[in-house]
Amino acid sequence: MRKLSLYCRKNYSLKIPLYVLKSIITRSKRSNYLKQKSKKVYLAEETERKIDRENNEFILGLQEYLEKNDIELSFSKTADKLNQVVNNNLNTLTTYLGEFPDTNKTGIKEKEVKYILKYFELPCRRISSSL
Repeated sequence: MRKLSLYCRKNYSLKIPLYVLKSIITRSKRSNYLKQKSKKVYLAEETERKIDRENNEFILGLQEYLEKNDIELSFSKTADKLNQVVNNNLNTLTTYLGEFPDTNKTGIKEKEVKYILKYFELPCRRISSSL
């Protein structure tokens, strides 16, 4: 679990206490979202498919939302830009959804960043609590 905690801190600037990680893993195993073999923990196959399906639905919804706001992107470009916006705005997203970034170091158009962040505010797009 220490490796996972360090990974989250290094790659995502998320400081997750070990007891919280342990609780998340325990609950996820009880709910059959995670499986464990020796000391390795991994997603259950059906969970991985469900996550992929929900991610694809989210990206398609975002793509349609962007199109309504005159931003035409392919599915893969939408996914790439969503990933960049989330990674570059983790602190913003975790403190207050919808706050726009001060700087844009990714080369993404400001309008695209604005509408990708606004998409998280839509009531119908709240992240599923079933996971």
